[in-house]
Amino acid sequence: MAVKIRLTRMGRKNRPFYRINVADSRSPRDGRFIESIGIYNPINDPPEIEVKEDRVNYWLDQGAQPSHTVKNILQKKGILLKRNLVKHGLDEPSIEEEMKKWEILQLERQRRQEASSEQAKKAKVKAKAEEAKTEESKTEEPKKEEVKAEETETVEAKTEEAKAVEKKTEETTTTETKKEAKAEAQADVTPEEKSNEESETEEVAPAKESDKENTEAAAEPDSNTEPEASAIAEEPAEQSEEKPSENEVPSPPEDAASEVKEDA
Repeated sequence: MAVKIRLTRMGRKNRPFYRINVADSRSPRDGRFIESIGIYNPINDPPEIEVKEDRVNYWLDQGAQPSHTVKNILQKKGILLKRNLVKHGLDEPSIEEEMKKWEILQLERQRRQEASSEQAKKAKVKAKAEEAKTEESKTEEPKKEEVKAEETETVEAKTEEAKAVEKKTEETTTTETKKEAKAEAQADVTPEEKSNEESETEEVAPAKESDKENTEAAAEPDSNTEPEASAIAEEPAEQSEEKPSENEVPSPPEDAASEVKEDA
């Protein structure tokens, strides 16, 4: 029968701890075992290890084979090192000296591991801080762009307002200058020139009216011209009728006849 020293899982879900048991290699992991010789709790920091050294040496002398994890645990506790020293035939004081040296080395190794773990923690913290800064910078960049756009819009609006105000002031100044120039020109004009200008305007007005009448007459249709032409054609006929014939003697006027009678 092959005997193995291995771990059997105990504890609840996500909170495991193990027992170091001596069991038959054919039995299942959490099945029957021959003897329990220790405890291993990996949840604690550092891990908790309790081993019965005399019983481990007994079963190893009997030919029991430790599993890979159990072998690592025994090395951490220094049981395998002490067993090898005994096999080499060293005295107890020399074995104790070697074990002290081994313990010093183990302490130095733990310090190095702790320092490396602290450095790893610091590196993680720095990485998180850098990630947070990058995220903040990413969130701040669009805000800065929005602020810049708003500032540019406000500046443009202010410049446009300033330009509009300048235009208004220029227009007002030009109108004022024109008014002043007109007032000065009117002040410089003599009364004779004013009367001449008024007479010119009066003469120009009837001329304009006559021009308008002529244009209106020219714009009238041909229907109005036809009766005028017929009337013009009839006028010479009437004049011909009114003219006395050359053979007829004109009768004296009534006033002349009355004067002749009075003389007689």
